[in-house]
Amino acid sequence: MKLSKPFFLAVVTTGLSAFLCLLVLEIMLHFMPVNSYIPLEPVTKEDPVVRAKPYTKQTYSAGWYFDAQNKSIMNAQGYNADFDFENQPDRPLIAVVGDSYIEARMVPFEQTLQQRLNVALGENVDVYGVGVGGAPMSQYLMFAQMMRDKYHPDFMIVSIVGNDFDESLPQYKNAPRFHYFVEDENGQLKPSLIGEYRPSFFKELISRSALVRYLYFNLNLSNTVNKALFTLRHKEKTQEKETQKTDQVRISESQKAIDAFLKLLPEYAGLSKRRILITVDAHRGHIYKDQKIPEDDYFLTMRTYLLNKAKAQGYKTLDLYPVFARDYKQHAISFDFQEDRHWNGYAHGVVMEAILSSGALPYTFRKPEKR
Repeated sequence: MKLSKPFFLAVVTTGLSAFLCLLVLEIMLHFMPVNSYIPLEPVTKEDPVVRAKPYTKQTYSAGWYFDAQNKSIMNAQGYNADFDFENQPDRPLIAVVGDSYIEARMVPFEQTLQQRLNVALGENVDVYGVGVGGAPMSQYLMFAQMMRDKYHPDFMIVSIVGNDFDESLPQYKNAPRFHYFVEDENGQLKPSLIGEYRPSFFKELISRSALVRYLYFNLNLSNTVNKALFTLRHKEKTQEKETQKTDQVRISESQKAIDAFLKLLPEYAGLSKRRILITVDAHRGHIYKDQKIPEDDYFLTMRTYLLNKAKAQGYKTLDLYPVFARDYKQHAISFDFQEDRHWNGYAHGVVMEAILSSGALPYTFRKPEKR
């Protein structure tokens, strides 16, 4: 069928108008603090620990109006820090391990937990923080092992948050680059690299578009895309069983992940349990609203199980729920951002003070008081 000239012109005009609108948006967003794409180094069996490309400069923001704005740079080792890590056997070292809460791209580096500790403890103790956004509890073992082998820490702090438990298992999450708990030949859960990660030329190319990054990161289309990819990789999981049974399976499997984590952590960290502090995040939303947490809440069930098991096994622990609850009752200052649920700089300070006052750190690490 032959297209009429007016119709053809209408199509061309519409397409050109749309292109010009996108071009204008692209140019405008290039001058705005759009969230950055962080390029990663390849993750392979020979080089198994995820990290960013060295000295990557990044901008962070959240939501359509660019909340939680911050600029930072990755160090030579590929982690968010203003300095490079060095192996200094004559200096005590504290390693802080976690996910995006410790990576803390949304907070000026001097306000992060690890750097606040660094300053508070004085020049005779170093504090290195290793965290990558999206990393689950199972991945923390690999961070601990890397720190053990390269820097030989004398103490380790492990930050646990709400999505660490089930996301340590490949049936709930399986992003290539991270390690997840998988049964070995003896039926024991061990961290295993699900799939090697190699940088995608196409991903790095389109990430140069400010409009693409704004849609994907700031407007949070990343969650939709990631869920779709996970569903494609696990089609059988789309046929959900009845909710109650599914929740019980999830809880049971998550508890097994916790058991494996606590069993393996001293070996991977190269430290005794008394030299490891496990901090557990809180239901901050319930604190703000002064609401009771439902007894069947998944995070409540998991954090209670973890804290009880860790204490019984001799780990040092810090429950952040009473810490945050007391502080909010006294000061009524939020611990996160409007458009981002990560800790803000104030929360990092509250956690740092709680660690110092808990007595968990070895006495020799504590900064001597001036007389």
